[in-house]
Amino acid sequence: MLALSLFTLGRAEAQEYRYELGLGVGTAYYVGDLSPNLWGRQAPSIAVSLRHLLDLRWSLTTELGYRRLEGRVAREHTFPVGRTQKFSRGLWDLAFGGEFNFFPYSDKYRYLLTRSWTPYLGLGVGLALGKGSPTLLITPSLYGVLGVKYKLSSRVGLSLSWVHRRTFTDRLEITSAEEEWMADPLRLNRTGNMKGYDSYGYWSLGVSISLSQSPQRGCN
Repeated sequence: MLALSLFTLGRAEAQEYRYELGLGVGTAYYVGDLSPNLWGRQAPSIAVSLRHLLDLRWSLTTELGYRRLEGRVAREHTFPVGRTQKFSRGLWDLAFGGEFNFFPYSDKYRYLLTRSWTPYLGLGVGLALGKGSPTLLITPSLYGVLGVKYKLSSRVGLSLSWVHRRTFTDRLEITSAEEEWMADPLRLNRTGNMKGYDSYGYWSLGVSISLSQSPQRGCN
């Protein structure tokens, strides 16, 4: 019991820094009526993030990102025939969620079985904002993230991640009145609400720096 108590106390005190500030770049994709496949067409993506490190496994995350989304369909699958079969738009998104590291994540405190790398997963909610028709497009979303982190030093880390966001709109393609038909190019909604919402996601390579050293630290 004493050993367990010391181990638990050590885990709580061993979190050396309280925050991580990160920058991620990569490619974004759109999944909807104008996406040729599950991963869609890749376009640039960039984001800044802030993690509040609760312990060696858990953290709360906030992210602000800008994504380019593109879509295209073959002419023979387009309705009405002869109209533009592609779109390209920018989208800002804000996300709040949590992350879980599969291993205790640190380059120190080996007595706690820490590792300098770990797979991780996360869940959260978001809000996307972009040009729409006839008004501004604002839509909530749910997201999941799967990735891996690696400590270059006690303060600098690298990450590689995949995030997929499920929105609550079927109008990610629409940026002007002339593109209204793109929300349902195959006329699937003529007999009822058969269509689902649009999604998008992104791959990201990130770098982070740890900030605000914790007042208590365990032994190395």
